[in-house]
Amino acid sequence: MDNQLIHIIKAQTDILFANAEETLKSIEDPQLNNKTICDWTLGEQIYHMLHSLDQWFINPNQYEETPYAKREK
Repeated sequence: MDNQLIHIIKAQTDILFANAEETLKSIEDPQLNNKTICDWTLGEQIYHMLHSLDQWFINPNQYEETPYAKREK
């Protein structure tokens, strides 16, 4: 892969994780279960984000879903 493309992907990934960290720092504990977005609690939304990051940054072809990630509302 071209070094410039690798640099761009790394920079975008660093921004993604910095934004996720700032978002998580700004959430107070009661909001995790009391605030909902599209019928999912904020805690479930955060879990989904972290789960997706884990899946795509580890190996999406060999990733096994957890029971929590499989559940539907």
